[in-house]
Amino acid sequence: MNVLATRAAFRAACATFVNQIEDIEKDGNDFQTRVDADEAQWSEVDEDTGIGFDYGDELAERRFEAEEALSTLRKAFAILAYHQWERGALSWAKYEKKRPNHGDYVSALTTSGIQVDINGLADLNRIVNCLKHNNGKSGAELHSARPDLFDPSFDPSALHPVTGKPLSHIKWEENLKLTDENVEEFFRTILNSAPR
Repeated sequence: MNVLATRAAFRAACATFVNQIEDIEKDGNDFQTRVDADEAQWSEVDEDTGIGFDYGDELAERRFEAEEALSTLRKAFAILAYHQWERGALSWAKYEKKRPNHGDYVSALTTSGIQVDINGLADLNRIVNCLKHNNGKSGAELHSARPDLFDPSFDPSALHPVTGKPLSHIKWEENLKLTDENVEEFFRTILNSAPR
């Protein structure tokens, strides 16, 4: 289990998009300076065709795409980190079941004298279940334990606007908003839940 290499890969992959966002912010600030000096306008309309172009919209779209790429990377590396830990856990202890589950891993490792971050692993297991399966039970438990991992406007207890009934299909994965620090936390959890 080479979590350090995976963490380095995560940081390198994110750096590209973090740099893009910084460049977009610089482009926006530079363009605003030109607008303030009456050298440019945020919106332009071609007098011949009537077709308009908005530089602010273009910058916002570029930023949105970079942020979506970062979000995808964070989610993918959360899944990868957890699965690396699972693979390692299979070799660190003996199991009665042919296909152990999360609870079996934690129990066997603890019985074997290996310290694990029980709460951190439980959160990470729920995150992976939300991301891979849109699992409602894991989503509700995770939202209850870690609402900070979700979009602040997300309310899983919201009612359908037409029927007034609870929503029947909650998109947990879409509302999960991981940060770089969250993923770094997951790597620490994995490193603290393995033989030393």
